[in-house]
Amino acid sequence: RTAQLIVEAGRGSATVVVDVPDPDLWWPRGLGDQPLYDARVAVITDDVADTWHERIGFRTVRLDTTPDADGTPFVLVVNDVAVPDAASGAHA
Repeated sequence: RTAQLIVEAGRGSATVVVDVPDPDLWWPRGLGDQPLYDARVAVITDDVADTWHERIGFRTVRLDTTPDADGTPFVLVVNDVAVPDAASGAHA
């Protein structure tokens, strides 16, 4: 996918959103694969060009502290799946 944004002179920042439909998700070690995708960003002005390239993974991460019958849990959830023993650092 490619996205382009023209930024007005004098602006200090810009945001480009690129939709990546159905990427293979990155999983913590022991829970699945860690697929990576090439990401490239190029910034071009009248007299300067700069580029950035990295391999990136796609995932969602949230902390579930929804109270239950035993109190308030501390559950790390990756890609909508609870990560077992995450608090112990087993999957760090």
